[in-house]
Amino acid sequence: MIGAVTAIEGSGVGSRLVVQARHGGEVLIPFVEGMVAVHLGARTITVNAPDGLLDLNVTRKQKF
Repeated sequence: MIGAVTAIEGSGVGSRLVVQARHGGEVLIPFVEGMVAVHLGARTITVNAPDGLLDLNVTRKQKF
């Protein structure tokens, strides 16, 4: 689990999820088909992030 989605920035192409990481800080994840899948019934989002994406917005202490 990365964390909780706190916002969606943008609309259409270029949208991104703002996630409050469980280890602290925020992670910005592009909201694009193939990387993000929304499961409404389960109220979850699955992220298939490329290597290094989740580490772009975090400090050394917050590695995933």
